[in-house]
Amino acid sequence: MAKSYVSLTSTFKNLVDKTNTTVNQIGDLATLNTTADSDLVGALNELSDSIGSGGLNTTAQNLVAAVNEHETDIGNMTFTGLSATDISAAIREAIAELGDVTTLTTSASTAVTAINEIDSDVGVLSSLTTARENLVAAINALDSSIGGSLSQLLTSDQTSLIAAINEVETSIGQIDSNLAVNDIGNLVDYVGTSQSTVIGAINETYNRIPNVYDSDGTLLNG
Repeated sequence: MAKSYVSLTSTFKNLVDKTNTTVNQIGDLATLNTTADSDLVGALNELSDSIGSGGLNTTAQNLVAAVNEHETDIGNMTFTGLSATDISAAIREAIAELGDVTTLTTSASTAVTAINEIDSDVGVLSSLTTARENLVAAINALDSSIGGSLSQLLTSDQTSLIAAINEVETSIGQIDSNLAVNDIGNLVDYVGTSQSTVIGAINETYNRIPNVYDSDGTLLNG
């Protein structure tokens, strides 16, 4: 709109009209939403303070475009799997579901590195020699193969299979030692050539026994 001036040749009516036009263009100061509402300069200064000084760091260089740019950067406020509807609440909800990483019992201190540490400790599931390819199924398969519980072991030590096997091994050793001394005799006194083991000596003796047949020609000791 073209500027309107009051000149020395303007009539009083012209002055009144121009003043009223200016007032209408400015509007009612009482309707200002700023705290300062008594003059335009005060209201403008209040707005300037609210906006802040300095240049925008966004690519956009006006307020509306800058806000829209941030809105695009933030993205959709629909958080899949979360009930939160704003970023701050979504972060808090995600942290609550993740848990306190300071309570991790792994040497790693972040969720990703802790999971990787556990994965490394577990090993490659495809390397399992059981018919099953997940830990629970593989353990169940081994448990089924072992059969029963440790409390059903007849050994004195029922704490583990290894302990029970070791106990049996010790008992076998004692039996073997007792037999060697009291019942078997000294292998060096064996007249055959297989003097290193009892089984070898027995097999050699057996092979030296001739075949015995009955009157019908049936082999009796075959």
